[in-house]
This record gives sequence, C-alpha cells and structure tokens, in this order.
Amino acid sequence: MKVVNRLATAGYIETLRGKGGGLRLSREPHLINLGDVVRDTEDNMNIVECFDPTRQSCPLVPACTLKSVLIEARRNFMGTLDRYTLRDVLSRQTVAILAGSPRAKIPAVRAPST
Repeated sequence: MKVVNRLATAGYIETLRGKGGGLRLSREPHLINLGDVVRDTEDNMNIVECFDPTRQSCPLVPACTLKSVLIEARRNFMGTLDRYTLRDVLSRQTVAILAGSPRAKIPAVRAPST
C-alpha cells in the first residue's frame, strides 16, 4: 500500500475505489521516465553511510577514496535509468494491451486470505 500511495502521490497512477477498483497509469508509458520514478519513490539514494553527513560515523572518511567512486556509480546508475521509460521495459504484449486502451485498468491486488 505504501508503494501504491507513493506512486499515486507522485502522479504516476490513479487509484480506483469500490467494486472492481484497482489502479491505472495516469500517463502514457512513454511519458514515465524510470529515473524520475526512482527519485520520486526512494527516500534517498545514500548507498553508504558516508553519503549522509548527519548520520555518518565512519572513521575512514578523511582518507577514503571509495566515496568518489560510489558517487560516480550512483550518477551512472541514475543516468542509465534516465534514458528509459516505462514503455521501454514493458513486454510487447503489455504495450499492445495499453495501446488498445491507453489507460487500461490494472485490477487491484489483494493479499491472500490466511
């Protein structure tokens, strides 16, 4: 539910309540950039403690050269995601379905009964 709420708040999906409810894309797949989705749904991209100066306690920070390598890796990771849209990673079958109904509804996912 947290993921759905975050995606809805960021404007990527619309939620539909009631019988037959679910969710659907609020934009065409080619307008949804993967890098933007990650930035909008992740609290931070601090892959190591030293990326957050308020929380880091690593004694190696003054002499560490790994941090700059990891910063470059993060930049390249996001740069790669920025080159792709949701349409790029959807299967051809899914694209065909969405092309027939640009805002096709995805049925609600329900947790299994216990």
